[in-house]
Amino acid sequence: MTEGWHLLVLVARSPPLPYLGYLQREEIPYLVVGDEQVDLPDAMVALRSRLGVSTVVSTAGARLDGALLRAGLVDEIEVEVEVVPIAIGGTTAPMMLTAPDLAPTDQPVKLRLLDVTQHPDDRVLLRYAGA
Repeated sequence: MTEGWHLLVLVARSPPLPYLGYLQREEIPYLVVGDEQVDLPDAMVALRSRLGVSTVVSTAGARLDGALLRAGLVDEIEVEVEVVPIAIGGTTAPMMLTAPDLAPTDQPVKLRLLDVTQHPDDRVLLRYAGA
């Protein structure tokens, strides 16, 4: 773990008991929020009210990050982009954020560019804020 960072697993009330046993045996802290699936807005409220958390950094990957974005829980997105001159194509190539398709009445989440940093090795760091 990075100094000053803490791991906390979010679980719903419905996980298999062996999984909870594993978390307990490994002394991995967890927070139960939601019934059949983790309720992300309730999780953020619980993190602030019960644990005094003011900043959450998600490094879980595209599915959780996409769910957080769709739930309106993202204040800032930091993306490192490396442009490689190849084309992959296809429908199964990994994406930065993965979430269920938008319904016909849904709107995409608009982002506002905060900062661009170019690195000497041609990587570019983009920081966005949720609108």
